[in-house]
Amino acid sequence: MIDEKRRAELQGSRPKSLERIVEEQIEESLEEYKRSDKALFLSAVTAGLDLGFSLLVIGVLYTMFSQRLSIEAMQVMLAFAYPVGFIFVILGRSALFTEHTTLAVLPVLSGKESIPGLARLWAIIYAGNMLGGYIIGAFIAWMGPEMGLVTVKALEEIALHLVGYKGWVILGSAVLAGWLMG
Repeated sequence: MIDEKRRAELQGSRPKSLERIVEEQIEESLEEYKRSDKALFLSAVTAGLDLGFSLLVIGVLYTMFSQRLSIEAMQVMLAFAYPVGFIFVILGRSALFTEHTTLAVLPVLSGKESIPGLARLWAIIYAGNMLGGYIIGAFIAWMGPEMGLVTVKALEEIALHLVGYKGWVILGSAVLAGWLMG
């Protein structure tokens, strides 16, 4: 029997309680633990491939406009192109590692899953994301210039911009991005 508090939440007359939100997050995370290794891996590869569309759009825009726009205008335009791959991941409900860094911990903290189970989930998703990213990156680097969509110079400049920071800045950015995604 549903208590009055839960009934009010279901009917939308009251906002969900914090406890209910956490319960729902745990339930959703537990579904990921139940997926087969193959299903998780394929979903993770798909997410890696999806993220590559950000690189493709950024590369195409950089190739087309870097000589025509100011640096500031380019940075704004490329900032709007960056989330394209993430939007594809969300719409496709693919398994992205940064999404699972925090949410997947909730079942462990609640005692409903084990640390080895969490390690399995993380390892499969991370490996799939990396493989998908490598595949789409190689494809863009090969086919982009062949099709005239993006130049090798554009890809090089984008890559150097991304890794041109000190290690602690890249690590801090990754932690912040993971926290925002999780």
